[in-house]
Amino acid sequence: MKQEIYCDALYIKGFGPDQSSTTFNYLADELYDYRLQMINYSNQDPVASKIELEVHINKLLKSNKDLLLIGNSLGGYWANYFSEKYKLKCILINPSLHPEIGLKKYGIAQEKLDAFDKSTFSFTDKVAFLGRFDEVVNNKENEMLLAGIQQITWINQTHRVVEPTEIVAAIRTILQQIARS
Repeated sequence: MKQEIYCDALYIKGFGPDQSSTTFNYLADELYDYRLQMINYSNQDPVASKIELEVHINKLLKSNKDLLLIGNSLGGYWANYFSEKYKLKCILINPSLHPEIGLKKYGIAQEKLDAFDKSTFSFTDKVAFLGRFDEVVNNKENEMLLAGIQQITWINQTHRVVEPTEIVAAIRTILQQIARS
């Protein structure tokens, strides 16, 4: 018999070959009383990424229909995508909402870039943290794209968040609200 996987929140990391994440490690340490999980996925290929993430999220939804998605950078694109698809709460951290544009500088083939679906923003139960000094994504544009969501908080950070205290507090609050509902 297959054992169901349970977690309170799924962290989807950004682009790059590194399979670790200092942001996730910090969040997991600070939110030790919740079950956080990070998924490593084929973030170099949007078609494979979508399949891998979809399969994993569906497994998690079998045991927790209130799964919180947390996405950082390219992971923010995917968290937004699956938040829209499954009506899940999500937290976006410096999200790359137009990866078909932002990933060009990394030499990703155009046919792969064209495989990204256009971001939509109809489901509004989202919180975004946008770094004032982000050198990777255009957070002024993100602010406009995300205008209708629950909350946007500007943080004095670059793209690589080194002090996610505010983010930890927001995740804790959302997880507490989910537990009460």
